[in-house]
Amino acid sequence: MWYPGHISKARKAVERMLKMVNVVVEVRDARAPMATSAYGVDLSRKKRIVLLNKEDLADDDVTRKWIDFFRKNGESVLSTSKFEDRKAFMKKLGMYLSSGDRVMILGVPNTGKSTIINKIKGRRVSAVGGVPGITKGVQWIAFGRDKKLLDTPGILYKKLFSKELSAKLLLVGSLPVERVDFKVMEIAFDIFKNRTNEQRSFMEFLEFYGRKRGILIKGGEIDRDKAAYMLFTEIANGKFGKISFEIPEEF
Repeated sequence: MWYPGHISKARKAVERMLKMVNVVVEVRDARAPMATSAYGVDLSRKKRIVLLNKEDLADDDVTRKWIDFFRKNGESVLSTSKFEDRKAFMKKLGMYLSSGDRVMILGVPNTGKSTIINKIKGRRVSAVGGVPGITKGVQWIAFGRDKKLLDTPGILYKKLFSKELSAKLLLVGSLPVERVDFKVMEIAFDIFKNRTNEQRSFMEFLEFYGRKRGILIKGGEIDRDKAAYMLFTEIANGKFGKISFEIPEEF
């Protein structure tokens, strides 16, 4: 089972871009750092920085555990959110960058890659011309004193080798709800349920949620498809609070 879309084209584009850089900032969702990893892409020859984004939507204690987890495994890691100001973010990122680095932002859909690019770019940036040995027509942005950012996010489509992985991607909004079957929704809700104090089954909660939101069809029944779409969209957007869907102890 594969993520829907032009997967082959997207992966080839990522592979081309990887040849242009020596540093990859791998943006992951702080709520599910393993599910949103760059699975299947060889980054062994690149300096990799794991960036746990959307920390404002994740459990703070769990995010701290994830940072410790990655550091103990020898990874360069930092966390951020859309609310962190550019100066603070750049100070943290700068700890892992060196003179002359060429940087690319990589990650699965909806992890916030473009937001990170815009934060690095800032307000006063200048586009730079062709870099020697680099494909023409690629937009580079100068930042810092002597670093360059590839001004295009590398969008990675993952191979979905299990329904549990699909469920986690659904919970963080990296997999559209209309593209998953009912079983994946059930698994996703069970993960959500285990991280909260919810006691109801998926169908019981969907019935409650649909009626509370007035998502009804003729005859007073709830529109289950619409209710499920709204439910998982709100979970992904953090409407149910700060929830982490993976913890380091599971790995």
